[in-house]
Amino acid sequence: MPVARRRAIAAIAERYGVAIIEDDVYGFLDEQALPPLTSFAPTQGHYLTSLSKSIGPGLRVGFLSVPPGRAEPFRTAVQSTVWMATPLVAEIAARWIRNGVGDWYVAQRRNEARERQHLARRIFGNRDYAAHPFGMHLWLRLPGTWRAEDFAAAAAERGAPVTPVSAFAVARTREQAVRVSLGAAPDQGRLSRALTVVAGLVESEPQPYLEVV
Repeated sequence: MPVARRRAIAAIAERYGVAIIEDDVYGFLDEQALPPLTSFAPTQGHYLTSLSKSIGPGLRVGFLSVPPGRAEPFRTAVQSTVWMATPLVAEIAARWIRNGVGDWYVAQRRNEARERQHLARRIFGNRDYAAHPFGMHLWLRLPGTWRAEDFAAAAAERGAPVTPVSAFAVARTREQAVRVSLGAAPDQGRLSRALTVVAGLVESEPQPYLEVV
């Protein structure tokens, strides 16, 4: 989303008092990331991020930035659900941020994401998909013979699960597409095999029984 678009959306939110909740847990993957949308909405912006994606799943520490003077309801909500961040984990996170270990992990995550995108481009070739060069997912558009739910079921049967468009749509959509995760496979070898299954499935025809209700 270009900066001009971010400013325009933020201006609307500021004008009409609409809260913006920006989940930016994967923002670290882009070294040239643009300013967050919430940075243009000082009275309505709520920005969230987490170290569990950028450093490691076991480091379950997140951060929330809220408009000035509005922290107390969120502090109360955290206290009523998890009481507080685990002190030892929070201390490890703070030290790794200060001493540069966190930056090293971030660099490794970025490199891995870039390599996995290269792998996806090699396997999917000219198939109709979209992805950020450093993203951990891609959006695969399906040919007219496939419904997204049927394709997801067929992929899961073959050990390569994907997520259909309906999981992300707030309203009914005619688009038939699936989201493919590049980060779920524990290594690139298994990712390569799964992507090959998905790419082959795109070129195949749905089984008749998938259309039976």
